[in-house]
Amino acid sequence: MAEPISQSEYARRKDVSRQYVNKLVQQGKIPTDEKKRIDPDVADSVLAQLADPARRLNDDENDPIPAEGFDAADAGEPQTNGHTSFAKFRSAREAYQAKLAQLDYEERAGKLVKKEEVEREAFDISRLLRDIFLSIPQEVAGTVVGMTDEKEIAKFLRLKIRDALMEASNDVSLSE
Repeated sequence: MAEPISQSEYARRKDVSRQYVNKLVQQGKIPTDEKKRIDPDVADSVLAQLADPARRLNDDENDPIPAEGFDAADAGEPQTNGHTSFAKFRSAREAYQAKLAQLDYEERAGKLVKKEEVEREAFDISRLLRDIFLSIPQEVAGTVVGMTDEKEIAKFLRLKIRDALMEASNDVSLSE
């Protein structure tokens, strides 16, 4: 353990601002003694970790920066000592971007369609079928009144329903 020095002396030695060192002390990242002096060795290790997050990929145990707004479990990464490294954030971001790219590819390849488009198309087809089937009684009423044979009526209605379904099928295939 080195001799404790003042925050301003440490800032001067490391060529950083006194405010920056004070901010790290206030955040609890650099510990101080009762006279608000800091141990330069401890402060050096904190600054080294803050300087380049990519260099501390495997050193999570001494990570002084709490991960706020990010849950390592969401990214499928293990969490160590309540902190998450920059590499884990980056890994989670890359995984998210890969999933977005895959969805974009599948949509462009025609494997995925938008939910709103499917709902609108289903509504339009349902409306068409409803209109066609509701028009059948109007068409057949006069003809069925004159029929007396039950089998003949059933055959006639079956034919009209089949015609209505063919018409709907043609209308749907034309709209695609």
